[in-house]
Amino acid sequence: MLRDGRFRRSRRIAVLWDLSGGCVYAAAAGAVRGRLMELFEKTFGVSLRQLTAGRLAERIVQSHGRGRDLEDMRPARFVHGPEGPGQWPDYPWVARQADSAVSHTRDHLGNEFLLWLWHAAADGGGVKTADGEVSLVVSQTIDLQCAYGVSGRDSLRSDAVAAMPEAMEGLRSGKVPRKLGLILESGGQYELALSAETLAVSAAKLPEVEEAETPRVLFEERIGLLRNLAKTLDALFASFLKVRTGSWDSQLRSIRKWIGQAEK
Repeated sequence: MLRDGRFRRSRRIAVLWDLSGGCVYAAAAGAVRGRLMELFEKTFGVSLRQLTAGRLAERIVQSHGRGRDLEDMRPARFVHGPEGPGQWPDYPWVARQADSAVSHTRDHLGNEFLLWLWHAAADGGGVKTADGEVSLVVSQTIDLQCAYGVSGRDSLRSDAVAAMPEAMEGLRSGKVPRKLGLILESGGQYELALSAETLAVSAAKLPEVEEAETPRVLFEERIGLLRNLAKTLDALFASFLKVRTGSWDSQLRSIRKWIGQAEK
């Protein structure tokens, strides 16, 4: 109880600290996440930073000695802007450097990543990664927002959400995905919703554990499945970055053709 007589509200948060991977996974967001980070530093002397698409991109390319590949990288232009083919998307929800078209955080790469996954799912349903091929399907959820700050937002929900006319119409109007529902096949079938800028996972459904002799074994099996999901998502993002910093022009042409508004 607090001094003024009010009761302190408590809430249990599931946390997985992956020491080998240097990551903490937690079912928390907003103020709760901030409080968790504060408690972690006070308790363990460990300072946490929220993972974002831009930070993960920097970590991956630097680990391959290609840190300069992200410098001055402009956001991809998937369709013409409302002002014509010379207009670049500005991703109004992503911080930018002053007087620059370049994202300061590079978190727009998360939006491009989700669109790349969506295109891969439509183009055959598989992505080759360093750990093997991952099959994927877009399902249940697509949240879109205009990268030019003009045509607003769409939230689409359906089992066959990618087949909804509003989905492709949204892309043709300059929108990009901010959240995407996915079914992944990688050592089992995973269902989840993936947010673009934070790469946060929500509504995750793990493969069933068929045999577990004790609750402890079941717990450890599920931890292994969670780690495999995180590893799979990291591998997919690394594959995207390999294309984004390499043969991106041909991939961009393919995505534009798929959307139905290739630049001329």
